[in-house]
Order: sequence, then C-alpha cells, then structure tokens
Amino acid sequence: MITTKEKREINKGITLIALIITIIVLLILAGISIATLTGDNGILSKAQEAKTKHEEEAKKEEERIQDMADYIENLDGNKDAIAKYVKVGDYIQYGEKLQEKEYATKVEETGYTDVQTFQTDKTTTWRVMNITPNGEVEIVASSNTLTDGGNTGLYLKGRAGFENAKTILNNMCQNLYTSSYGSGRNIKVEDINNLVGYIPGEQQIFSYASGWAFYDKEKNEFRMPSAENPVVVKATTYTYMIDTKCPMYDTLVANTYCPDGDVNAKENTTEHYWLSDDCIHCVEDRARFGWRDVKGGRVDGVPLYVVTTNWEIGEGTYAKGVRPVVVLSKNATLDFSSDIYDGTTPQKAWRLK
Repeated sequence: MITTKEKREINKGITLIALIITIIVLLILAGISIATLTGDNGILSKAQEAKTKHEEEAKKEEERIQDMADYIENLDGNKDAIAKYVKVGDYIQYGEKLQEKEYATKVEETGYTDVQTFQTDKTTTWRVMNITPNGEVEIVASSNTLTDGGNTGLYLKGRAGFENAKTILNNMCQNLYTSSYGSGRNIKVEDINNLVGYIPGEQQIFSYASGWAFYDKEKNEFRMPSAENPVVVKATTYTYMIDTKCPMYDTLVANTYCPDGDVNAKENTTEHYWLSDDCIHCVEDRARFGWRDVKGGRVDGVPLYVVTTNWEIGEGTYAKGVRPVVVLSKNATLDFSSDIYDGTTPQKAWRLK
C-alpha cells in the first residue's frame, strides 16, 4: 500500500515532467513564432514591404493631389492653368471634342463661280503653337482643311475675294472648330512671325489722286480717288524664307513645298494655305491687292486684284488650304488621370476634360 508521503513524491514527479514538457512546447512555439516574424518571408518582412509600398503609393497620390490642387488654384483667370503644363510643339487631343459641322461659302463673297463646302475634320492632330503672356494657349491643326472631300482648297477670286477673305477664313474656322473647349480662327501672319522671330521693316506709303477704284484700307472699301480725297495705300508686301530652326517647322512649313508641275498647278495647290492677312504691292502707276499664304518654305502672297492709274483692271483666282487655330477656353482643363499623356507624340497627346 502506497503511503501518503509516497503519493506526494509521485505527484511532484508528474508535475515536474509536465512543467518540463510545457517549457519545451513553449520553446518550440517561440522558435516557430520568431521564424514566422523574422524570416525572409516573415510577418515583419512582409509588413515592412507593405509599409514601403504604401508609402510609395501615398507619395504618388500626394503628388497627383498637389498637381490638381495647383492646377485648380491657377484656374482663376487661366493665368497659369494649361499653360503651366504644356509647351510649344506639344500635341493636344482636340478633335474628339468637336461636333461634325458644315460650312458653305457664298459666291458673292469669294468671287469664285461655285459654292464651296467644308466639313469639320475631327481626325487631324493639333499642336501647341503659342502661349501668350496672359496664359492663353493657342493650338494649330497639323494639316489643312479642304473642301468637298479634300479635293480642293478655298478658292478666292478678284476684288470680292480680296475684300472678304479675312471674314470668310475666320467665319469658317470659327464655325467648324469652336467648341466649349476653345474658339476657332484662321492662322495669321503674326503667328508665323512670332515663331520665326521676324519683325517686318518699314513699309512704303503711296497716295493716289486719279485712276481706277483703289482700296481704302481705313474704310475697308474700294473707292474712286480724287485730288481732294486721295486714296493712301500702304505697301505691305514682304517675302521671307523659313528654315528648319523655326519652332513647329515640320507642321507649318515643311509640307508647303510644291510638287513638280506647271506654274498654275504650283500656285493653286492645297499644300499651301491662306493666312488672314492682305498683301498690297504698290508702284507709281498701279497697285496689286492680294492675300498672304505660306508656300514653298516661305511667307508670300498672291495678287487677286490689280488696278492702275490708266483705268486697267485685272483679277486672279487662287486655291489654298485653310489652317485653323483654336484659342483654348479658360474653362478647359487637362486630364491627369493617366501618366501616359505628356504631349510628346500624337499617341501621347494631352487630353482635355
């Protein structure tokens, strides 16, 4: 029979063994826990990776938010809005914002025998042409607008064409290329001069007191001159070449070189395009009233109407392409939802929203 003392000794032995087993189990669990926490794939390593990734994403998000905050802050008056992010030559996706429209010329305005119909070209690419001191961004189409399926340019003829060219060109571009994102107009000689850095020199002034009806630029009309009320004409003809150093040369100039052919084919080619500026050449007994164009790598002009002091008159007919310009609206903003769009190529053109 086991005595009480012996029972007590046995219980002490069992308790000691249980304690040792418990300690061993705890040590094993501790080892597993330490390995789980500190190994290459441990919880601490994974937590550190997650923390690092979170911090990187948070930084990117903070940068995006800051960009948007800066952008929104500058929208007041459009001082540094889109202009802050784009530069001359950047591509901007504008065609997708346009609606398909149609513009028909009037015979009495162009002087040409037929009505000419133009459609909105939504496929052409657009590029930043100028950023004005007050923060306006001006974009220009990379190709010419043509008529009737692209077969011809805008025909202008004689006195009517000379008098109405600016109105026709600007009305056409405004009608076809204005949207809630910008207002359309035709390209001007000042736009080219700004890119080239060209400053026109002094211009000669001629006064006519007799002869056929001459153009009075101040009154924007042709009228008969007299000794009491002569017509004063300022010669505005000048031609200059544009070289490859000119910003946007590839878009505005390179494609205006003529293909081989006769003189008439070269003068009436849609590779050239009209500028919204007249071109008056004066000599002692006559004046040639024409319209400016970009052709053959130069800014030039073609005579639409010729008058002389000997009562002679002549008219010319020319067809050129039309190059629309859009002044982006103060309400237009850039889409920063993707880092892909940076304006460097047509495929990466800035998106508007």
